[in-house]
Amino acid sequence: MEQNHTFNILNDPVVPATTIAIIIKDSKVLLTKRKNVLKENGKWALPGGYISIGEKANDAIAREVKEETGLEFKEIKFLEYCDEYLPNLKIHCITLVFTGITTGNEFRESEEVSELRWFDKKEIECMQLAFGHNKILERHFK
Repeated sequence: MEQNHTFNILNDPVVPATTIAIIIKDSKVLLTKRKNVLKENGKWALPGGYISIGEKANDAIAREVKEETGLEFKEIKFLEYCDEYLPNLKIHCITLVFTGITTGNEFRESEEVSELRWFDKKEIECMQLAFGHNKILERHFK
C-alpha cells in the first residue's frame, strides 16, 4: 500500500475516519488499556484506530486489532458509523464500527496497549471507557 501524505491536503481541515471493533466471546467484550498515547491514556477502549490513505476500512480494522491484541480479526461485518465529536478532547472523527471473530494467541504488550481483558456487560456499565465507546456499546447491547 502506497502512503501518499499529500493526498488529502485541502485548505480546510477534514474529519478523519477511524475504525473500532466490538469483539465478543462468551458474552464478554474485548477491551484494550491505552498507553503511550496523547488522548485518553490509561483508559480502557475498544480496539481500533485510524484508516491510512489507500487502506480499505476492513483492512484497517483487521490491522489495528492485530497490532493492539495480537489476534487475527476475521468474518468482519460493518455495524454502524458514529460521529465522535468530543470537544473537551479536541477530537472529531467519523468512526466505523465493526464486529467479527478473532483467532490466534492473544496479547502481547504493544506500543499503544498495556493490557487486554474481556469484560461482561455489567462491568462495562460501571466503567468510563475512552472516547465515546460507552455509548457505542450501549447501542450494541440494546
